[in-house]
This record gives sequence, C-alpha cells and structure tokens, in this order.
Amino acid sequence: MHSPFIYQWVTQCLYAPPKLRKGKMLGVALKSIGYFGFQNLLVQPSEESEKIKQKFPEVSFGKAPYDFALLDHVDESLIFQMVENEELHNNSMILIKNIHLDGKQESHWKSLIANQCITVSVDHFYCGVIFLRKEQEKEHFSIRI
Repeated sequence: MHSPFIYQWVTQCLYAPPKLRKGKMLGVALKSIGYFGFQNLLVQPSEESEKIKQKFPEVSFGKAPYDFALLDHVDESLIFQMVENEELHNNSMILIKNIHLDGKQESHWKSLIANQCITVSVDHFYCGVIFLRKEQEKEHFSIRI
C-alpha cells in the first residue's frame, strides 16, 4: 500500500477492535465517523442513520458542507453536483453501498473513480469509499476486511 493516509485508516481504524463482522458496511461507517471525528453527515433516514445517532448523538445530519455521506447506490451526478456546490470538502468521505450489485452499478463505480476530482477510492467489495483529497495522488485500492 503506497498511501500513508489509507494505510493508517485501514490499520488504525478498520482493523482495530472490535472486528467488523455482520453489517460490515455499517461497521466501516461507524468506525470511520469516530476515527475522523466527522460532525456533519449526509445519511438518509434508515436503520443505519438510527445506529449512527445512537453511537454519535452529537453529530448533525443534513448540514453542508458534509464530512461524511452515505449513499445507497453509485450516483455520479449527485456526487459531482455536491462537489461543484461545495457541499463536500477536501477531507470528505463518501461511502457507497452495493457498488457490485449489478453491471450497471459496477459501470457507474468505474466511471466515478476514473474522474479526476476523485483522488482516492477504495473497493471493499460490498461497498466503496471515495475521498476528495487534493494533496494526494490519484490512487485506487481494493481492500477486503
């Protein structure tokens, strides 16, 4: 792994106890919110949003610019619109469910991570993560946890 940023996130956050088992996508979200200290979240009302509220009662939902966004599927136009409208910032993290659900989602995922504004992408197989880090070279990682 060539990125100190990703190496630290994976080793100090995702691989740190407790281990991710069932609900790995939610585990990535919860661990990352705590690790990075995210405060402003974009998460649709769901079981995941309730669990996030329980664990982090101090976070706010729906207040841009977003530190963290959880999307149900790959939506390139939404992400690019958020970047253009400055609803995301340099250290924002976007967690996307179901990137390999079907050929259409995989195609959208590949197109999204090829875009120049997405500098760091991580394929966890069951979900994908993108970071908008201008100071970092464009890199893509496949990391199973």
